[in-house]
Amino acid sequence: GTHLVSKLLRQANVERILCPTRKESPELFWESFASSSKQYDLKLNVSDLKSKIEPIKIDLVANRNSLLKSLEPYNKTVTVVHNLACEANYGVPIDFFKPWMEITEQLTEFCMDSKYPKQLLSTGSYGHYLLDHKHAAEDYYWINGYFGYKKWLNTYLSKKFSQGLKGVLFEPAYVVGRFDPGQSYMFWRVARIFAALEYA
Repeated sequence: GTHLVSKLLRQANVERILCPTRKESPELFWESFASSSKQYDLKLNVSDLKSKIEPIKIDLVANRNSLLKSLEPYNKTVTVVHNLACEANYGVPIDFFKPWMEITEQLTEFCMDSKYPKQLLSTGSYGHYLLDHKHAAEDYYWINGYFGYKKWLNTYLSKKFSQGLKGVLFEPAYVVGRFDPGQSYMFWRVARIFAALEYA
C-alpha cells in the first residue's frame, strides 16, 4: 500500500487518496506510514502528505460488512479503487481466502454504482493462459487454495467486466509486502508463465 500511495502522489491527476486503515487514530496511521516509507526507502515527507491523504478507519478483520457503509460518504467523489493483493499463503485451503473474496465483491458493488461508477484496478491474476489450458502441468497450483483464489478472482472479475464494470485485473511483475521476496521470486514467477505459454 505504501508503494502504491507513493506512486499515486506523483500522478498529476490524483487529487486525494483515501487509505483504509485498522489504526485506532490518525496519529497511529501516520506513524505506521512513516515507518513503512522509511523501511522501503521511499523518501516521503509525511508532514507534506497530510493535505492529500485521508486515513479512513475500517476494521475489515473485525467486521467485513462495514466496508460499504464506511465508503458511502465518498461514493460521489471516488473515481478509482485499488484492490491490492491478499496474503500470499501457499499452504492453506481456499476457505482461508473467503474474507478477501467477500471484500472484492463489496468493492465491485461500490464500483458498479449506476449513478457514480468507478474504475476497479485489482491485483491478482495469475497466468491467464493456465486458466484455459489444463494440459499445462500445474496440478499442484490448482489444488492449492492460493491459486484457487486467483482462479476465482479471474473468473469473478471477468464476469463483472462483461456486465459493465470498468477496470483492470493485472499481475504485477514485482511483489512488495512485509517481506521482499527479491529477484529469485520474480524469476520463478516469470519462468512459470513462460513455461505455461510453452516458450520455455
